[in-house]
Amino acid sequence: MKYLIVTLTVIFTLISCSKNEVEIATLETQKQDILTFKTVDEFNSTVIKVNSMKPEERIAWEKSKGFISFGTICDEFLTTVDIDKFNNITDFLKFVESNSEYVQIIEHSDSSKCFETQEFDNTSRYLMNKDKMYVIGSMVYKKFNEGSIAAPISEIKILADTKEFNNLISNQIFKVSTATPQKVIQKIAANNTSAQRVSAARLGNSYGDWDNHIGYKGTLFRIEIYLNTSNSFNGYQTFRFTNCLIKSYYQGFLGIWTPVNRIITFNATLNTSDIAGLNYNFYDAKTNMITSSYSSPFPARFICGGPIGYNCNPLDII
Repeated sequence: MKYLIVTLTVIFTLISCSKNEVEIATLETQKQDILTFKTVDEFNSTVIKVNSMKPEERIAWEKSKGFISFGTICDEFLTTVDIDKFNNITDFLKFVESNSEYVQIIEHSDSSKCFETQEFDNTSRYLMNKDKMYVIGSMVYKKFNEGSIAAPISEIKILADTKEFNNLISNQIFKVSTATPQKVIQKIAANNTSAQRVSAARLGNSYGDWDNHIGYKGTLFRIEIYLNTSNSFNGYQTFRFTNCLIKSYYQGFLGIWTPVNRIITFNATLNTSDIAGLNYNFYDAKTNMITSSYSSPFPARFICGGPIGYNCNPLDII
């Protein structure tokens, strides 16, 4: 792969819990069928744990929690869709629009389109409940298409019942923790100069890389890579969390790329540094692995900055 550089900043704000807040959290979360985490560290370690599981392992883990995640709901919905049974592209796009709660079309700079689940590249998709919510400490978080909202646990019912992002952002009780710009995916391979690479980093996760090839009987296949990163500050140090998502697709007669299990072989090297002079290099490779989606297990958490003022530099993935 060429250089793929992505940075995305996420700031979690936690407040201390009183006994009453803990009691409210316990009572209200039981009503919402929602996962709760005591700390950001517990949440982040669970994200990595769950994303490293095989599908059958993850489903068993969810059942052990008495919980079904938004990610699993979307995955199961997508498996019921046979794109080749639609008569034309117009009918299919109408179907996607009417079921946009679960699936979406990802636009690319080469005019290609991928049929995907909602939140397919969100590392916490298997920790969110059906309302795309989870609890950390005394705060509850909900993911909307436009971004994420955080609120005190006492507001969990209001947050669960609210469907529109814009209905909350003007209320000081609810805090925007991340913003998710929806953009056409640009092919990073075309960005060869230093200036272009820096520009790509500032644009967040709207860049990717992909290669197409012809398979048996002329079927077209694609392997695509997405890189998501986030930073968090614990009051003393800045930490970076990284998820490298590799996807396999085939192209049906409608011209839409659709997830499919394929044998893939790849190797990826992740490099990052910060202005404090800290450097990190990580490597992952797979040979003849059968999958439609793979999360490369780059470190769950590694330091990429010291006191406030130290910033993580862009990631390079080769």
